[in-house]
Amino acid sequence: MACTCLPAAAALREWQVVQDYVTLIDADPATCARLKMPIGQRINPFISYTGIATDFGFVGPGERTMTWQPGHVCVRFGMDSWGGIWHSLEGTGGESARTLDFTRAYPPFIATAYQPKVTGLRLRGNGRGKVGIEIKDAAQAVLWSDKWTLDAEEDSDFIRPLPPLRRAKFLNWTSLAGCRMCLDQVALEIELPDLPTELRVFLKSYAKLARCHDARTGLVKDRAHAPGGAFDSVPASAMFCLASAVAAELGIVDHAYAAELLRRTERIMGAVEPSSGLLPHFVRID
Repeated sequence: MACTCLPAAAALREWQVVQDYVTLIDADPATCARLKMPIGQRINPFISYTGIATDFGFVGPGERTMTWQPGHVCVRFGMDSWGGIWHSLEGTGGESARTLDFTRAYPPFIATAYQPKVTGLRLRGNGRGKVGIEIKDAAQAVLWSDKWTLDAEEDSDFIRPLPPLRRAKFLNWTSLAGCRMCLDQVALEIELPDLPTELRVFLKSYAKLARCHDARTGLVKDRAHAPGGAFDSVPASAMFCLASAVAAELGIVDHAYAAELLRRTERIMGAVEPSSGLLPHFVRID
């Protein structure tokens, strides 16, 4: 079958939320017990992840004084403290080989014509003080930085264009000494081709599923921010094969990629011992 060719059209721009801070952070012992977290741990990694399916964590000595309010994370720092949050932009923070190319934001096996670009940054919050913003590579080298002087009773936006960084790993914000503010959201501006609605919906859905695919194990992780092989999904792996076949017909991926994915998945599933004739829902790959 002939592939569907991408028509020449203007690019679209939209905001992809990196984090909107609806995740609970609380060191209260009762909350830790309810969520089955070690006492003192502020983030439950099973339920706490970013809007791009990566992990995040705290920076600075002011970590313990940061609080959560509905839809916001808040800081009230004196002149002797500072702190903030880091967000991985690709994979988990510990996966140093995985970085985000702002010129090709989707997984690399997706065709260039269907690749979005990262073109801007937005932070939204209220309060008073200075907030440092950095984008770093996997070695913690600063690739881009800016400073937001916040002075607003209601949520206001800080928007900046971003250069075409090729190996971005961390997006960090840090409230400096004396800052008192509540942050609502961090988002990236995405530029993507203007596609028919049904094709755009499929592409976005496929790209999100593709972020969960682990090239090492050959399977789809139950959660993109979980380690590969620890909790892989059999149904999702099969669905990714089917979606890749459709993507190949649309020209989103190569036919060779989709065919090899199917062969590899079949080999892996063939080695899984069924129970009562049925495959398990989840598997662990050592």
